[in-house]
Amino acid sequence: MANLKREYNVPLRRKVKTAPMWRRSKKAISVLKDFMKQHMKAENVIICAELNELIWARGGKCPPGKISVTALRTEVNGVDSTIVNLSSVGVEAQMAKYGTSAVAEEKAEAPVTKEVKEAEVKEVKAEKKAETKKETKEE
Repeated sequence: MANLKREYNVPLRRKVKTAPMWRRSKKAISVLKDFMKQHMKAENVIICAELNELIWARGGKCPPGKISVTALRTEVNGVDSTIVNLSSVGVEAQMAKYGTSAVAEEKAEAPVTKEVKEAEVKEVKAEKKAETKKETKEE
């Protein structure tokens, strides 16, 4: 499955104002989840710790009016899920936490490519040394 990454500005104020004062941050979380379900077309929504802490930072009565988030739709443990985090933080750390297939593939490919590049550089250096030795012997 291809990963789908999008950035959203989620408006919370209109729906949160309908909830009682003491329940507004809880309502903001549910509004955010509903927004992500609708826009990312995934039933399972994972809200990262940083985003949750931002919503609850001013207590249960006064959540922010709108939030800039980054959402990534991917497979987590074989289930189509959406990972949501703040735009300033990104979702890469959260992907590593859940061990999604995209992160595992990137980690598997990265060391191999570094090793291959190092081996190629060593071969090129050895060839240059051999060529210079041949040139000095011929002179």
